[in-house]
Amino acid sequence: MKRSFRQTIRWLISIISLLAITTGVLAQSQGQIRIDLVSTVENAESMELKVYFNLYDPASGLPLTASSPASAEISLLTTDLTTPAVIAKPDLPIYITLVLDASGSMAGNAQKLRDAAKMALSNPPDDAYFGVVQFDEGTLLLQDFTENLQLVNYAIDQYKTSNKATCLYDAAYAAVEAQAQAPVGRRAVIVFTDGKDEGQDGKPCSQKSLTELTAKAIELKVPLHTIGLLSTSGNINETELRNMAGTTGGYSAMSNVDELPAAFSRIMEALKTQMVLISTIYPVKGQNQAVMTVTLQDKTILNAAFFLNSETDYPGPPSPVSMRFDGLRLVAETQTYDLQLALTSPDLVGYIKVALWDMDSGSKVNDYQFNDPGDFNTFSLPTDQMTADRKYELRISAISREDNTAFVIATSDRGEQTTELVHEFSFDPSSIYPGAVIDSVSQEGTDLVLAVSLTNPNQISSFDGWLVDEETKTQVKNSNFSIPFSAASSGRLVLETRDSRLPSGKYAVVLRLLNAENEVMSSTQYDGVVFRAPGLIQRIVAAVTAKPIFLVIIAAIVLLLVVFLMISSARQKSVSATPVMQGQLGKKMKGKNTPDGYQAIASDEAVLAKLDNPVVPVPGEYSMPAAAPKPPAKPAVDATVMMNQAGTPAPTVTAPTPAAPQKAFLTATRGMSGSWTVDQLPYVIGRTEGNLVLDEKSISRRHVQIQRDAAGRETITDLNSSNGTRLNGVRLVPGQATALPVGALIDLGPNVTLRFEKR
Repeated sequence: MKRSFRQTIRWLISIISLLAITTGVLAQSQGQIRIDLVSTVENAESMELKVYFNLYDPASGLPLTASSPASAEISLLTTDLTTPAVIAKPDLPIYITLVLDASGSMAGNAQKLRDAAKMALSNPPDDAYFGVVQFDEGTLLLQDFTENLQLVNYAIDQYKTSNKATCLYDAAYAAVEAQAQAPVGRRAVIVFTDGKDEGQDGKPCSQKSLTELTAKAIELKVPLHTIGLLSTSGNINETELRNMAGTTGGYSAMSNVDELPAAFSRIMEALKTQMVLISTIYPVKGQNQAVMTVTLQDKTILNAAFFLNSETDYPGPPSPVSMRFDGLRLVAETQTYDLQLALTSPDLVGYIKVALWDMDSGSKVNDYQFNDPGDFNTFSLPTDQMTADRKYELRISAISREDNTAFVIATSDRGEQTTELVHEFSFDPSSIYPGAVIDSVSQEGTDLVLAVSLTNPNQISSFDGWLVDEETKTQVKNSNFSIPFSAASSGRLVLETRDSRLPSGKYAVVLRLLNAENEVMSSTQYDGVVFRAPGLIQRIVAAVTAKPIFLVIIAAIVLLLVVFLMISSARQKSVSATPVMQGQLGKKMKGKNTPDGYQAIASDEAVLAKLDNPVVPVPGEYSMPAAAPKPPAKPAVDATVMMNQAGTPAPTVTAPTPAAPQKAFLTATRGMSGSWTVDQLPYVIGRTEGNLVLDEKSISRRHVQIQRDAAGRETITDLNSSNGTRLNGVRLVPGQATALPVGALIDLGPNVTLRFEKR
C-alpha cells in the first residue's frame, strides 16, 4: 500500500535519527538495531528480503533482552512503498572464527584466555560452527569450522604463546577471507588481543591496514567482534577495537583478565539473540534505499537504514483483488452465455464491468454491469446483439467500491500491469444444438438396440432414421424408424425390424434428432452393424412375445381342437365301441394307397417338419441395386422346392437380377471447378465439416445436406446456413427437406453453384 502522511513523517524522523546515531548524538537512546546480514532472492514478481539483526543498548554495548519485537515493516524510499514484515529465528547456520592473540605479551595470561574461551562455548548459538586461529607475526589454523565442540575445546587447548610481535590486522583479514569460503550462512569473527598492531621495533606489524580490514569485512558482510584485555601497561588501542566492531556491525568488550569469561559470554549472548526480518518487497532496478522499522512490545520504535541492489524493475505489489476466468458457456434454453468468474476480496469490489467488442469490425457492441459480486460468480450475457460466426472479445474489469477505479488484476510477462481480463471467442449458436453419439449397436432377437449418449437433450422431441446397406451404399427399404424422446442424457433406443423382414447383412444406422417442429437438429451414423435374420421359430416367438394376444388365440384354437376330437371320439365309441383316436396319431393308417387299402394320414413328425419348412411364395422384396453388379458364378435359387401329391417337384422360382444403379454427381458451374461423387447418404456439404468441404467464406461450417426419403427420392435440406441455399433460383426453407431433381442448380450462398446429375 502507499504510505500515509503519518508514515512519511515517521520516515523523516527515522532518517534524521539514523543520521544522529551515526554522529553519536543519540548514543544514550533506549536501543538500536545492528544489521549483521542482508540477504535477497529475486523472483519473477517480487523480491524476498531477509535482514539478520540484533537489538542492543548503545550505552553498554549489550544486546536488549528485556523487550522483544511486536511488529516490523520495510519501507523502500526509492518507490515510496511500505510492506509488512515478520520477525523469526534465524534460518541459517552461523560460522564463528575465534582469533586469539598469541604474541609474547600473552604469556602470563594464556591459561585464563583458554578457560574464558572454553567457558563461552558452553552456551553457543543454535546451529553454530566454530573455527580457531592463533596469531603473532603469522597466523596458525588450529581448527577448521566444525559443530563438534569437543574438537573446538581441544583446539583451544593447543593454543600457545610465543615471543613474537602482534600482526593483528593481517590475522583478522585472513579470518575474514576464510569466512567467505564457508557455506551459506551468517558470519562472525571474534578477535581477542591484549595489544595493538605493532612489531618489536614499535612500527605497524601487519601488511594490511585497519581501513583495508574493515572494508573487506563490510564487503563480505562479516561482523568483527572485539575483546580487548586491559592491563596496567595500557598497550591496547581501545578506539581502534571499538571502531573495528562498530563499522562492521559487531560488538566490542574491554575487560581485565578476571573479566575475560564475562566478555566472551557477552559476545556469545549477542550472537544468540540474533533475529531475522522477512518481507516481500518490490524494488526498482539498481540501488534501493530501505528503512526497517521494528516496534517493541513496550511500543518503542526502532529504525535502521540500509541499501540493497536489484537486477529487476518490479512493477509493485499485487492488487488485493484478483480475478480468474472459469468459463464461458452458451445456454440453449435462454440463448445466453454463462460467464463464470472467481474473485479474491470481493467485498472490495462494487461491480464487475464486462465490455463486449466485435473483433471483426473493431467496435464496441455493449457494456454490461454486474453489482455486488461474490467469491464465485455466474453472470448471464445476452446474445441478441451477436452475429453467428463472428469473433468477439470480452474485456472484464473489477471496479473498486471505494473510489470507483479499476483494480489491477493481472501482470504481463513483460511486467506490465493491466486492469482488464480479456477473453476471445466466436459466436457459434449451432454449438448448443443437441448432439448424439451411438456408443454401440447390438441385436436382441429381431430388434437392434442402440446405446445412445446425448448432449443438450432438452431440445429433442423425437428421433428418426434408417438403415443403409454397406455393400450397396443405399437405404434399406422399409428400414425407416421413428422413436419418441424420453428425457435422459443417455439410454437405449430399440429399432424393431420384425415388420421390415430385414435380411442378414452388414448395415449402417443413421440416427437423426428432431425438435418439436420435426426439424432436424443434428444427425449421426454408426457403421459396421452385423445383423443376422432370425428363423421362423424365432420370429414366431418374437411375435408372440411382442403381442401376447397371438398366444391366447393359438391356445384357444388348440383347446377347441382337443374338445372337438374328444367329442368325435366319444361319438365314434358309442357306435363301434372302439376308441376312434387309437393308433391314428404317430403311425400310418390303412387306405387306398396302402397295401391294406386304407388312406395314409401324416404323422406328428411330418406335421412339425412342415411347420419348420413352410412353403412360402416369394414376395416382391425391395432390393437395392449394387454399385457395380457382378454376375454370380451359379444362379441363386430362392424358392423352396416342394413335392405335390403325385411326388412331382414344384417349379423353381429365382429372384430377378437387380438393374445397375445410377450414380449421383455434383459438378461446380460457378465459383470453383470440380466434380464430386455423392457416394454416401446423408451427404453434407460445408466449409469445414461434411462429406464435401469447399474452401469458400460465404459457405457455412455445415451448409446443406443431400439424402433420400422413404420413397427412395433424393432430397436437399439447408442446415440453417448463414447465407442460405437456392434450388433452381428458389431459396430453401432451413431445416425442411425439398425434392432434388436431376439437373437441378444448387446455389450455396452468393458465390458457388453446383449442378446435381445422375449417370
